[in-house]
Amino acid sequence: MCDHEKRCIEDGQSVCCGCGTILEQQIDDGPEWRYYGADDRNEDPCRTGSASNALLPDSSYGSMAMNIKCTSPQFKQIIRMSSWALASCSERSWIAALDICQTYAYRAGLPKAILVDACTLLKGQEDALKLRGETRRALIGAVFFVSCRRNGVSRTHEEIANMVNVGTRSLCKAIQRFDIQVKIDNPLMMTQLSLAERMMNGMTITEDQRQQILESIQNMFKSPDEELEHTPKVMVAGLIARVLTDGIPDPKSFVKTFSKSCGVSVVSIHKVMAKL
Repeated sequence: MCDHEKRCIEDGQSVCCGCGTILEQQIDDGPEWRYYGADDRNEDPCRTGSASNALLPDSSYGSMAMNIKCTSPQFKQIIRMSSWALASCSERSWIAALDICQTYAYRAGLPKAILVDACTLLKGQEDALKLRGETRRALIGAVFFVSCRRNGVSRTHEEIANMVNVGTRSLCKAIQRFDIQVKIDNPLMMTQLSLAERMMNGMTITEDQRQQILESIQNMFKSPDEELEHTPKVMVAGLIARVLTDGIPDPKSFVKTFSKSCGVSVVSIHKVMAKL
């Protein structure tokens, strides 16, 4: 040890600035970045350190020893010990549950913001890991339904139920666990506007037609307590078809094609079009 007071950190070591004596080691617990296959250091590095997760404070998504083709008993023991060292039994169960949520979000094309909110809602349910089968899938669907509603991109009950492969009744029962807080007075209109945007996605329509469809939906769903002759999805599909078939030579062919893409029968679409 030296008598100098001024110290500095160089390459993870505490060094005396006066004589250069190495005083102590500093363990860097930050992310590690490496360059793979780059000829120079101007390329973007790859992060190789473990990423922490606020929902799993006692563990993180680190590297795991995995080799499906290897059948050696010794290697299987290494895999088991690596899994035990990564997280506790409870957190390993949560990792599996959150991975299922990520799979559903990826298949449905939901953004990461929706996924993060949904995982947070699921982690807040104390009995989430005790549920099995359709009840657990319904709870997962409920957290996605609430997350979409809170982020202003509502999905219908039917869409979420199909996403997690449960019945609409089971999904509605699971949604009752949560307090859905929205900033608008008519959440039904917000859901139908979002549904109309998804139905029109990929279709060749003008901006005037799009605005006409959205304005018609706003007029149709002015009151959330108003009784409708058809389901909201059928009403939206019929309204879109009514606007887009105006002036085209073969409206029946268009309605048939549109029926396959939106999931509403041709008969139901024609019934709504006849009343508009």
